[in-house]
Amino acid sequence: MEVGDKPGKELLVISKEFLEVRYKDWAVNISGISVSNLLPDTEGYITYEGSLTQPGCYETVTWIIMNKPIYVTKKHMANLRMVNRSEKNSANQWEMYDNRRPIRPLYHRAVRTNINFPKRTPACNMERVKKYKVNKIFKGR
Repeated sequence: MEVGDKPGKELLVISKEFLEVRYKDWAVNISGISVSNLLPDTEGYITYEGSLTQPGCYETVTWIIMNKPIYVTKKHMANLRMVNRSEKNSANQWEMYDNRRPIRPLYHRAVRTNINFPKRTPACNMERVKKYKVNKIFKGR
């Protein structure tokens, strides 16, 4: 998401309910929205295999990064940051805005895209790269 002046219609419908779900287990019914209309108008994206952002951080997620943002207003972001991950009368209030973890190294993850970059550089040549590693038991045969 990116802060901007013109959020999508579907996000406006959802953002009106942010203050109604401030604590754990609070819920609100929202109807009449299209999940596909929440996404930006693009066919370009990047994917990579990663992990959950909460403990145990299991490596079971395929992250999808769209090449265009979804816009949200500053006011809606402020309202979203008021949402808590704890119960209403809990002594420990954990706000949602502090639920991210530091960026982790890429290690040997493959980053895939369907975006055709017209300008090729040594860092991004769009050529398929294949790497193979021989299992130790077959070395020396």
